[in-house]
Parts: sequence; structure tokens; C-alpha cells
Amino acid sequence: MKHLATLFVALASLASCRTSEEERIEEQTLAWHREFALRLLDDGQLANALNQVNLGLEIDSDDERLLLIKSRIHLQRGSAADVNAAEELLREFAGDDNFIACVGLGEALERQGVLRWESAREIESGKRATTAADPARRALDLRDEAQARWSESTQWYESALKIKPDYIQAINGLQRVWALRGDLARSLAASERLLALADKEVEFWRAELARPEIKAEYEAELRRRIQASAKLLTETHMSASTALVALGRSADAMAHLDASVQLEPSRAEIYSRRAQLHLAAGRAREASEDLRQFLKLSTLPIEAPDMVRAFDLLAQCEVALEAASSTNSPATR
Repeated sequence: MKHLATLFVALASLASCRTSEEERIEEQTLAWHREFALRLLDDGQLANALNQVNLGLEIDSDDERLLLIKSRIHLQRGSAADVNAAEELLREFAGDDNFIACVGLGEALERQGVLRWESAREIESGKRATTAADPARRALDLRDEAQARWSESTQWYESALKIKPDYIQAINGLQRVWALRGDLARSLAASERLLALADKEVEFWRAELARPEIKAEYEAELRRRIQASAKLLTETHMSASTALVALGRSADAMAHLDASVQLEPSRAEIYSRRAQLHLAAGRAREASEDLRQFLKLSTLPIEAPDMVRAFDLLAQCEVALEAASSTNSPATR
């Protein structure tokens, strides 16, 4: 009996070792799938990223990190079905201890609102057919649904900030959603907060980049982050300028567009927006210069509405400059 007991102990120990080794291999495989999925997601290879996620979920269908990556893939795809799938996934994890899921859910609801708002506009214009007996009523209902989703979206972005107060993605979400809801003052406040945080982040990364003998891989990551932050800063300055124009503060709006040009001097639309502010203020020469820069940088076809408008505005500038020249007004100096 003593030998039999010893054999049972040995067998149990062997099974335990085997189980422990299997668990280690399983967790390592899951980690690889997560890492590869994130890399592919960052590179925009959504189909391959989703394949990695699904391979991982075959091992553990409840893996939270894989499911969160899957929700991000759905959001980047952006179709109505994808956004709905993202919302369903994210509602499982959003809460007091998961700011990433809170932000994701805020974004999913924001997108749902945008899709409904666009559908309402298309029904009103006749571009979209509807089976509703009263198309006008249907459009109003869709707008109400959009507002309801934006209201909930705001709550989830704010929930994320309660967990992580300086989380840039959440502040960026509030900047967008408050603008969609028509509260430009709150949108502008979010823009200003975002600009302050993003500037500090860029300063830190540039300081890191200036350190001697940093590894090539880290240097490449720093440059990628700086470039992404420059784009975010540009978008935020442009969002702020739009709000300021609507609030009647054109001079402040111009300052934000000037900052955008410094960040992304090859971005055509900035010059178009700045030209319109110059023209509204009677600065035909500056408007003309910005319009020419827009036409030089734009990749739009010449028949595109923005291009046609730019040529029309440029013609207006030339007329104004010629008229000013004949009277030697300040516009020509």
C-alpha cells in the first residue's frame, strides 16, 4: 500500500507539472497573438489583425485584451455593423476600473450618433429612401437618437477621465462630442486642455529623442509618436478655430490656424480656412497667398467643390487687389 500511495503522489506531481507547462505555453501563445494583433492594427492591416485576435480567442474566448483589440478593429472599420459590434463588446468591460473600455464605448456611441445624423440628412435631401410613412418624422427621430447617443458618449468619456484624468483620447472625444452636440464653449475648453497636455507630451518625447545613444527601435517609436502628436495637435487647433469662428472670435481662430501651419505646413485645408478668415477681414493679399498655397498643395480634382470655390475666391481677391491698387489702399502694401 505504501508503494501504491507513493505512485499516486508521483503521478499527481507529473500531471501537475504537465498542466503548469501547458498553461505557460498557452499564456505565451496568447501573448504572441496579442502582440502581433496590436502591431498589425497599428500598421492598418485590419484583416490580419483580426485573424490574430480570432486565433487567440480560440485558446481563450474570454481574453479581455484580445476582445478590446477586436473592438478597436471594428471601430477602425467603421461600418454601422462594425460600430454596433464594438459597442456590444465594450459594454462588457466599460466601468469604474477600465478607462480604455470607457473611451472605446464613448467612441462607439459617438460614431452611432454620427451615422444616424448623416442618415437623417440624406433622408431630408432625398438621397436615402425610407419605408417610413412620414420621412420628415423619421429624420427627426434619427436626430433624436443621435443626440441620445452623443449624450451617453459624453458620460463614458467623462467616466474615463475620472479614472485617468489626463487621458488624451478621452479629452479628444469630449472635444468632438461637445461640438456635435452644439456646445461650442465646452468643446473649446476640451480643445484648450488637450493642447496643453499634448504639448507637454511632445516636449517629453523630443527630450527623450535628444538623449545620447538611444536604441534605433526606441528612436523610431519616438519619431512615430511625435508625428502622431503633431497630427493630433493640428486637428485640435483646427477644431478650436472652427468653434471660435462660430463664437465670433475670428482673431483667436486665426491664431490656431497659424499654429496648425507651423505643425503641418503641407496640409492644404489649413490654408483654405485661413484664406477665408483673411478675406472676411478684408486682407485680400494674405487671402490670395493662402489660396494659391491651397491650390498648390491640394490633391483634390480640379472639379471638386472646394477647388471650384478656391478659384472663385482667388478671383475675388484679384478684383479686390486691383481695385485697391488703383486707390493705393493698405490692401496692396
